[in-house]
Order: sequence, then structure tokens, then C-alpha cells
Amino acid sequence: MLNKNTFIIYEGPSMLDGLDIVVLISGFKTRSKNDKTGDMFQTWILVKDIHPVEAAKMGLDVSICGDCIRRPIHENTCYVQLGKAVTSMWRAYKYDRYEKVTPAQVADMISNHKRTKKLRIGSYGDPLAVPSEVFKPLIDVAESFTGYTHQVKRANKEWSCYFFRK
Repeated sequence: MLNKNTFIIYEGPSMLDGLDIVVLISGFKTRSKNDKTGDMFQTWILVKDIHPVEAAKMGLDVSICGDCIRRPIHENTCYVQLGKAVTSMWRAYKYDRYEKVTPAQVADMISNHKRTKKLRIGSYGDPLAVPSEVFKPLIDVAESFTGYTHQVKRANKEWSCYFFRK
């Protein structure tokens, strides 16, 4: 049975190192339980074929986190708990529980959503690991959005203006 709360919006090479990643977006049926962000659609950037905890331990999270100093291989101060929501989402992805949709389809779903039109880019993972054309249609229809990056020096001017540095 397919999960109708979460969708796949990108599968392909990381813009940081070229390895395969996947981007999920959640929050279409169930509200986010994150008290800090409130009710927003959440995007999750994951290494495609490696369990999130293993990817972080082996330093392979560079595909989605770039040169972030908070990665476990460096300071290990990342606030994201990989063993919970991130692992659950990755497992559901590996078991084909999510439908793949285009960014244009997701933009339409956001613009027609009754509960919220707010968007969080990179609940886990750095947005600059993803081609800008994946997130741009979502940002364009969102009422508001938030996103952060450590890759400011790597970003082109048009793309980096969307994100604050962590």
C-alpha cells in the first residue's frame, strides 16, 4: 500500500558529488510534529542506497550534507536524529511505499492544499545537493519557506539567495 503523506520528488545524482540521492516530501495527510517549525511540508534528502545511520558513520553523507561541520565524521553535532524519522522514511522508500511525482505535481498539490502552504527545504540534507529545478516550483507556490545550507560558496547567486547559511 502506498503512503499518501509522503512522495518521491527526485532520484538522481547529488549536485555535491554525483552519487545517487533521493528527495522525499512529507506532510500531505499528517501534520509535522516539529514544534520549532510548526505545520509545514518537509523535504528529506537521503543517500539512495545506504541506510542513513551507516551513511553518516562511513562519511558517505557527504552526498547530501556536503562540507557541513556538524556531520558525525566531523563534530557530530547535527540535531537530526537519524535513527528515528529519517530511518523510517528511508526504509519505506526502500520498500516502495512512496509514489514518485514531478516537482510540478507537488507544486500543484501544495497550492491546492487546505491545511498549509508552508515549506521546509532540507529537513534533513542540504538543499544544494538537489538540482534547483526540483525545489523552485515548490518555492514559487509556497506561502512561505525555510531552508539552510553550508554550501554557500558552491552555489550560484540565483540559487543561494533562497537559503540562509547554517
